[in-house]
Amino acid sequence: MKVEWFPSMEGIIERFPNQHSIKGFFGGNILAAEKDGKFYIIEDESMMGFLLGPEDDDLRGSLVRVKEFESEDERQQFLIKKGWL
Repeated sequence: MKVEWFPSMEGIIERFPNQHSIKGFFGGNILAAEKDGKFYIIEDESMMGFLLGPEDDDLRGSLVRVKEFESEDERQQFLIKKGWL
């Protein structure tokens, strides 16, 4: 699994226009997307950014995580393991 970190959802919607919500929670959302034969999970906790103080600057860059999977089955197993399905 390859992981990329971002401070916000800016550009993510354009990068993955076919995303769909898997699970919502207070302050975030879990999304699934497909692109170029790869399968993705987008963990968006960017709505919680307002709770971070100046001492949390190191966390700001990782509020959105894009996880790339080689197959739909690998992504499905990840979702099951996390309890998101």
